[in-house]
Amino acid sequence: MLRVDAQNWIKLGIEYSDGVCNFSLVCTIGGRSDWSVIPQQMLTGPQSVRITRVGDAAIAHFRQ
Repeated sequence: MLRVDAQNWIKLGIEYSDGVCNFSLVCTIGGRSDWSVIPQQMLTGPQSVRITRVGDAAIAHFRQ
């Protein structure tokens, strides 16, 4: 999670929902959120996520 304050933050993770594994990211600006998912094949073994801030941008990383 990258948090500026309670109204502005980005959170990412790996979640299993409705029979699908997803790389998931929520971006909240001014208290309004947008949720994006990228479906993945059923994952086994280690996975990781990372969010990196580069200036005013944020880069979300997923590795399996």
